[in-house]
Amino acid sequence: MNDQNNPDVGGLMMQRRREFDDTGLLRLPSAIPEPQACAMREKLWAELEKKYHFRPDAPEGWREGQVFGLQQVGRAGGFAGMMSPALCAVLDDLFAPDGWERPAQWGTPLVTFPFRGRRWEVPHQTWHLDTYGGLGVQRTLGEVTVFAFLDSVCAQGGATVAVIGTHRLIHELSAGSKTKIRSADGRRLLAQIHPWLRDLWSEEDSETRKQRFMEEGAVVRGVPVKVVEITGQAGDIVVMHSSVLHTPSLNCCGKPRIVVRQSVIRAKTR
Repeated sequence: MNDQNNPDVGGLMMQRRREFDDTGLLRLPSAIPEPQACAMREKLWAELEKKYHFRPDAPEGWREGQVFGLQQVGRAGGFAGMMSPALCAVLDDLFAPDGWERPAQWGTPLVTFPFRGRRWEVPHQTWHLDTYGGLGVQRTLGEVTVFAFLDSVCAQGGATVAVIGTHRLIHELSAGSKTKIRSADGRRLLAQIHPWLRDLWSEEDSETRKQRFMEEGAVVRGVPVKVVEITGQAGDIVVMHSSVLHTPSLNCCGKPRIVVRQSVIRAKTR
């Protein structure tokens, strides 16, 4: 994948770049070798057992919902394996070689255990953009969010849900602005331009939300938008534009969602 002289590789990179530009998401199947994904997953389960007495073979002892306080694994270098050659090649393509800052520590765990007896719905709360570190929205790509799957995450299994295409709308709405757009500003601007977006964080019409937002979608100012779940298999990576609107969702499957997240930013010009 790093062989830029290979026409097949070059064509694949162009296809992936178009996918990213259109949707704000770029999927990299099997980007992390299986042994490395398994090793990272085992380290995370060891930390879960140490802190919460959770074991993968004892679901009766799991607590419902998201689990926090697992950063020590990343601080100790336990998730360095997510920086695979496949991911680095894509980041080089998005930012240019040596155009992105290597994180000092890789990976913040996103672990959500199943809810019992709950019905999955398209969320209406906590929709936001990833505009950390004072970066805001920039004229060139300034930041991406990387999701590395340490285990499979199925539909309705606690995945991050995202509105594909919203990064294009944010770019248009922020054009000419002399100040950087923050997450709350971006959401407000989106709500002003189309009722489909405004209704996304409304509690009304809960019975039709999945059909309206995930199946039908909408076209806003010529941009197709739709809610998708960021699912994947162990070893997969998904790269998300920082201006894609997204939020957590309920885990209504029988296994925990085990993903590691990392923000990657453009290197500062010297």
